[in-house]
Amino acid sequence: MGRINLLALFFLAAILSITYVSACGYDNPNDCKVTETIVKGRIYFADTNQSAGNADVTITCSHNGTDYTKTAKSVSTGFLKGTYFVIFPQAHCVAGDEVTVSAVKDGSTGEEDGTIRNWITTRCLDMDIGIINVPLVPEFGFIIGGLTLVSAIAILFFVRRL
Repeated sequence: MGRINLLALFFLAAILSITYVSACGYDNPNDCKVTETIVKGRIYFADTNQSAGNADVTITCSHNGTDYTKTAKSVSTGFLKGTYFVIFPQAHCVAGDEVTVSAVKDGSTGEEDGTIRNWITTRCLDMDIGIINVPLVPEFGFIIGGLTLVSAIAILFFVRRL
C-alpha cells in the first residue's frame, strides 16, 4: 500500500478516535467504545493501471450467515482518485468476515474478495479493516462477443482448408 493511502487511512482513524478517546470514561470504558470496521481499496483499470475515479462500488460483508451491503463511489479526482471506503458497524462486519467488492465504470467491471482483519484495539477503540483493490476489465458487448465467436469459427475453417 502506498504511503499516501496509508497516511489517509491513519488520518481517518485519528479523526474517528480523537472524538471518542477524550470522552472515554475511566469508570466504565465500555460506555463509549468505538467499534467500527473500515473497508477500503483502490479501483483501477487492469490494462493501464490507471485509477478509475467515480466508479460505482458495491461492498458486501458476510457476517454470521447474513450479507450486509453498502454502496459507494470512488474518489473522482486528486491524489486519492480511484479510492473508496465505507464503514460498517462491527455488529455487521468484524475481523475474519469475508468481504466481496464489485465495481463498474464505463462498461468495465471487476470483483474481488478479501477478509477483514483486526487493525487497532485499545481501551476505547476497536477498529477492523479490509483492504481490497479491484481491477476493472472491459466487458464484451453482445455484438462484439458475437463477432469474436464468428471470426474464431471462420478462422478454424480457413486453417483446416490449408
